[in-house]
Amino acid sequence: MFSDTVFPLFKGCETSIRDDQRHDANILTNFVALYNALAKIERRRGGRAYDQSADEIETFWREELKVKEGTPPRRRKRLSRKSTIDEPAHSPNQSDGTETQKSEQTGDHTN
Repeated sequence: MFSDTVFPLFKGCETSIRDDQRHDANILTNFVALYNALAKIERRRGGRAYDQSADEIETFWREELKVKEGTPPRRRKRLSRKSTIDEPAHSPNQSDGTETQKSEQTGDHTN
């Protein structure tokens, strides 16, 4: 998922980004804004994937080293601090549509 790349990339480079911004306040402002927006969504949904540890960042970069030209992208392993950004947000009382799909497949329309 998109946020799985943004979070460790930002956290791993944050010190360098902040140093560069001291010299030029406009540098990487869109990337910082993207991180902040995704982190806000993550916090609102109760996730903590935006707050990467040094070990998690290192694991991210080790996985990146395995990527070879011409190979299809792989799904990243989910962190123990599960990111919720890419999951649909709905309340426990809200239908996810599976009842309708099941009844259409079986012909059972008793719902």
